[in-house]
Amino acid sequence: MAHGENRAMVRRNPAARLSDDLIVEILSRLPVRSVCRFKAVCRSWHNLIADRDNNRKLPQTLSGFLYTSFREDRIPNTAHHFADLTGKGMPLTCPSSFSLVDFCNGLLLCRCFQAGPCYSDGSRPFHCLVANPLTTEWVILPDACWDNDESRICLAFDPAVSPQFHVLEYVEGEGDGCVIAVQIYSSETGLWSVHESQWSDHVIARQCAGSRSVFLHGFLHSVAPTGEVLAVDMEGKKWREIHMPEPDDIYSIIHQTQGNLCAITVDPVDETKLSIWILEDYDTDNWILKHTVSTLRLFGGMGYHFDYNYHVIAVQPECNLLFFVYGQNNTLMSYEMDRNQLLGANEVVAVDMEGKKWRTFPMPVSDGDGIIHQTQGCLCAFVVDPDDGFKLTIWILEDYDTDNWILKHTVGTLRLFGGKKYRFGFDYQIIAVHPECNLVFFVYVWDNTLVAYEMDRKEVRVICDLGHDSSQPYLPYVPHFSGSLADGR
Repeated sequence: MAHGENRAMVRRNPAARLSDDLIVEILSRLPVRSVCRFKAVCRSWHNLIADRDNNRKLPQTLSGFLYTSFREDRIPNTAHHFADLTGKGMPLTCPSSFSLVDFCNGLLLCRCFQAGPCYSDGSRPFHCLVANPLTTEWVILPDACWDNDESRICLAFDPAVSPQFHVLEYVEGEGDGCVIAVQIYSSETGLWSVHESQWSDHVIARQCAGSRSVFLHGFLHSVAPTGEVLAVDMEGKKWREIHMPEPDDIYSIIHQTQGNLCAITVDPVDETKLSIWILEDYDTDNWILKHTVSTLRLFGGMGYHFDYNYHVIAVQPECNLLFFVYGQNNTLMSYEMDRNQLLGANEVVAVDMEGKKWRTFPMPVSDGDGIIHQTQGCLCAFVVDPDDGFKLTIWILEDYDTDNWILKHTVGTLRLFGGKKYRFGFDYQIIAVHPECNLVFFVYVWDNTLVAYEMDRKEVRVICDLGHDSSQPYLPYVPHFSGSLADGR
């Protein structure tokens, strides 16, 4: 009888024939949102997905970035967004009413402001909570001596080691900002504990802009302004100070990658030189130089400054991939160290108007800042030389079926703009190429002057003053003499 019931169940549910290992293997290939929803299929699937050993096989790589925007004309003024790297969708929820403070391995540390009167200093009372945006679960932390400064609070969580999380707050002395103790919250006990600092005197541990803490090997790590990494375990028993690889470097931040602590430093003599270091032996202070790259190469010849024009926001935990945000438009970019190549940047993506044919092909120079236009029936690319920010190259894709760009022309922007060191995308814009001849149109950003450059004769001609109150976009117009728009139906 029981055998007959099992056969009937298999007929109703073919998945019942699959072994647990095979189900986990299938789930590991699915988007995280789908895996989370499948926990509700049945109790056995819920237990299978929740199992800690199986959890390690499920999709846990870097999926994207959470960030916040602010607009005065919107209610509420702040909104949370997700920049997706995988194309598999954002987490199930990200509460718009919360202020994001920190994140660690899938959990978010947030502040939830309370209704009612503000304090005497103008700040609002709030609770801190830890949330899982994928499962919508959250825990409100008991009150502590919360400071209004978010840079003093950090989250520590490693699901491969324990399902429990910790929250650490640096307790600072009066007036000098030096750490005198740490408060640590444990989700296992639900309590806060206070531990007197065992670091050197006059240590400052608050996080600066662009920097964050790293939880690794059971220690929470933060960079001190003095060029040291401060580490403490979650019981407040073990304290450590690790020297950064180059203490004299003007900027230093830490991340983690492939199970190692990673340091990213800016050379004090050459601010365009970015170095990436790995602490392979955690028991020593012996950093190994992993990679060096010029930011002129990264940003198309622009002399961008660390933590001002660009921010290093993450290192891929499973490969040698850096993620940056740069420029006035907050562009997200990745850089592959092994291949010295920018990924996702400077590629041309194409799709036909029926949505049936899709294509991606590289720009002629992979690491130069560039844009595209069309001229004389061909795709045209303008690229700033990555090693010389004032050298502009013009390329033509004569054979559209290949990726073979042909260099058409090269010109120095010093020549174009009377010896002035104008920068592409900042001091000047390329707004069009004449469809029938080798004529390029520019706009000086500072005085909104329209100029034309004739490539064949290498001559610059001022067209007109567009007026100080003109603004982008400057759209090229070609007259259209056919019938009414209704004729196209």
